[in-house]
Amino acid sequence: MSVTPSSRTLADELAKAHEGVASILRSACPQFVHLKPDGSGSPLMLALRDAFHAFPTPTENLLVDAGGFPSWRDNAPYWTIVRYDLSYPNTNTIRFVREVRASELPLNRSLLSEHFGMDDDSLDDVCALRIVCSWDEHFFTLFAPFDIRKQTEDYARELAEHVVRDLAFRDMFVRETDFNAKHGLKPDQVLSFADLTKIDELSACLVRFDRSELPSVEDRQQGVANVQLIPQVPEAVCRALHWAKRLYVFGYFEYGFYTIALHYACLALEAALHARWSATLTRPCTLRPTDKTKAVEQVTLDHPSHVAIRSYCKRQGWRVGRVLVNGERFPHTARAVVASLRSNGIINDWQAEQLKELWLELRNYHSHLEFCPVETPAAGTLARAAYEINTLFDSLPVPPKAGTQHAKE
Repeated sequence: MSVTPSSRTLADELAKAHEGVASILRSACPQFVHLKPDGSGSPLMLALRDAFHAFPTPTENLLVDAGGFPSWRDNAPYWTIVRYDLSYPNTNTIRFVREVRASELPLNRSLLSEHFGMDDDSLDDVCALRIVCSWDEHFFTLFAPFDIRKQTEDYARELAEHVVRDLAFRDMFVRETDFNAKHGLKPDQVLSFADLTKIDELSACLVRFDRSELPSVEDRQQGVANVQLIPQVPEAVCRALHWAKRLYVFGYFEYGFYTIALHYACLALEAALHARWSATLTRPCTLRPTDKTKAVEQVTLDHPSHVAIRSYCKRQGWRVGRVLVNGERFPHTARAVVASLRSNGIINDWQAEQLKELWLELRNYHSHLEFCPVETPAAGTLARAAYEINTLFDSLPVPPKAGTQHAKE
């Protein structure tokens, strides 16, 4: 920048204006950035905070005198174009400054391209006095209908809107640790389809004693082919068990999938417990909090289910363990659901004991891990889970499409 008395004065004015903009942005930051009391927060929130606090940065500036020039924005006699170098936060350096009339902008397209990194479309918008914001690597350019020296607050509000809305600002300041780089971790080898679908080494150890040969993937499919659910079972439960069966089959290629298959069979049964309890509800049903701090007497839900009731209570700030559903305590835990099904005569004492002491314990064992267990193939466990699910729903009437198979095999 060639320094003349006039340009030096203008640069000083702009430096002062940029300090003012930075101060306003820092003050506005708490309106948009919500952190925990200790200053922690999500990576994106922390990045947004850092973006607000990055200003001032080194800038290139052009003031445009738009007096008498037709513009889509009325009462905007001055426009300011600023290119921010975000790779040097908290550095108030004026690298380039000039003032031109709006009618001269078409004659300065090369200057705009050189100092503000604008492409042809952006240059057309600038010459027509339309708001422009653009990115070029770590440079952000904003062309706004304000004289930043005299309308510092208006300009700062315009800039703040872009900081909040434009994800590129947050991307610039995300500071998550690259653990792969830190510890020299290498990416997994990308296997060919042939290598990916080879029998797992552990699966290859499972010799069929009836034929003294390795099991095939067809054997794995045959092992769970008869694991079926009756038509009364809801689609979501069928889908969960279907995935358990698929995982069991693919354990042929990845031995750990046998463990996940068992886990998902337990989750399917848990989903079935909640769905079967939901089927006992009248529609609509009434909810009433018993917490003395809640003034609401009762509300009505037209389409109740276990998850819908739990979600509604949480939205209202009600303690789910202290809510009455149709006058009875809401069973907010899986064990409480089992107890409710028993009290309603849907299951007997032995079934309730099996569900609580076997299946729910097995679900917990695989859901709350400190180490990762490894289970052997157990098609019989999947079949037993299906039997327990079918037992829960067999007392319900068969839906109209009784022959429809819920899960495609």
